[in-house]
Amino acid sequence: KKERCITGLATDALNRTVIASTLDGTINFFDFQTTKLEHTSILSSTVTSILLHSDNGLLAVVCDDMVVRIIDIETRRIVRELDGFRGRILDITFSPDSRWLVTTSLDSIIRTFDIPTGRLIDAFRTPSIATSLSFSPTNDFLATAHVDSVGIFLWANRAQYAEVSFQTVTDDDFLNVNLPSMQGVAEDEALNALSALTTNDASVDVFSTPPQLDGELITLTLLPRARWQTLLNLEIIQQRNKPKEPPKAPEKAPFFLPTLPGVEMRFDQPDTKTSDTKKSTRRLEKVGGTLESTFYKKLLADAKDGD
Repeated sequence: KKERCITGLATDALNRTVIASTLDGTINFFDFQTTKLEHTSILSSTVTSILLHSDNGLLAVVCDDMVVRIIDIETRRIVRELDGFRGRILDITFSPDSRWLVTTSLDSIIRTFDIPTGRLIDAFRTPSIATSLSFSPTNDFLATAHVDSVGIFLWANRAQYAEVSFQTVTDDDFLNVNLPSMQGVAEDEALNALSALTTNDASVDVFSTPPQLDGELITLTLLPRARWQTLLNLEIIQQRNKPKEPPKAPEKAPFFLPTLPGVEMRFDQPDTKTSDTKKSTRRLEKVGGTLESTFYKKLLADAKDGD
C-alpha cells in the first residue's frame, strides 16, 4: 500500500466513525470497532486541516485552494463551500450552536460565515494576523491569539445584545478594527489613584447606642426592624415561653450497678412490671371491699354452725 501523509483526525460523538484527512485530498471514513475503511471522499485540493462539530455532525475541511468545504458525515457529501479568502487559512472554529463558522487567514481578516445560507455575514481586519481563535461555550465571546502578542484577546458577540443583519458582506464593507486594549500605563495610574482611597475597617458594634446630639432629641436605633419590633409583643412572648410545669429531676442511678452471678455479665434490673401488677391488685381489693352489701356483712357476722 502507498503511504499517505495524514493531516487531520476526528471522531463522531458516539465513537462509531473515525475520520482521517490526507495530504492528497481525500477524506477517509473508518469504522471504529472493525477499523475497516467504509468510504473515501476525494476533494479537488489538498486538505490541510479538519474540524468536526460533534453535535450536528458537520465536518469543516480547510483546503489548500483557500476554500473551506463543509461535509455532512451522515450522507458523506459536501453541503457548503465557503470561499473569498485572499491568503492561506490559519484556523477555524464553530459557534456552539453550529450556526456560524469563524475563520482567520493570512490576509489578517477574521470572517464569520452563516452555515445555513453559506453567506459571509461579518468580516473585520485586525492590525496583526490572528493565528488561532475559539468560541466560548456560551456563545458570548470570541478569543483570538495574534502573531506579535503573547496575550489572548476577547471579542464580544454583538448578537447577544443587539440585532444582527444576515446580509452578505462585500470587500468594501471590511472595517479596520484595533485589538482590544490591555492594562497599560493609564490603567496603572488609575489603579494607583484608587488605592489612595482608604476605608474605615474598624468593626461597628451594633449594640452600642450612638451619641445623642441633645437631651431633648430622640435617637433612633441602628438595629434592623426585626430586632426591635419584638419589643411591642414582649409580654406575649414571655407568656408563651413560660414553662407549663416545673422541671423534673432525673432518676437517680446507683454508683455501682448490681450484677447477676454467672459467666456472662448481666446487670440486675428491678422488675417494675411485677410491682405494678401487685399495686393494681390491691386497688381492686380495696374497691371490692367498699362494694360489699349490708346483707353480706350480716352473713359473715353470724356463726357458721348457727341456725
